[in-house]
Amino acid sequence: TNGGYSILNYPSSSSPTSRTASPFTNCQLLFLRMEDSDNWSNILSNLSPNLVVNPSPARADRCPAIATHYHAIKNYKLTEEEKPLIVGDNVDAAEYFEVYTM
Repeated sequence: TNGGYSILNYPSSSSPTSRTASPFTNCQLLFLRMEDSDNWSNILSNLSPNLVVNPSPARADRCPAIATHYHAIKNYKLTEEEKPLIVGDNVDAAEYFEVYTM
């Protein structure tokens, strides 16, 4: 990661590294590390200087009723079966998941 984030360029469906269509085709995917959530405003401002970031209280603090669900998602670890569904044939995404989930 680059100080709490990574950007992956998802290849087009006609790319030699991609054999299947995906909802992410021709998109840039921004991955923000949950562990660096305190720095997301700075990350987003650096990536898009015209972006106005108005941080809000933490989700669990804003809505205690969903705190358990929020923490479950935040701490969720993808299974080996789920990773290929997200990664597809994207070599960069596969490498990211291997490095990030070490």
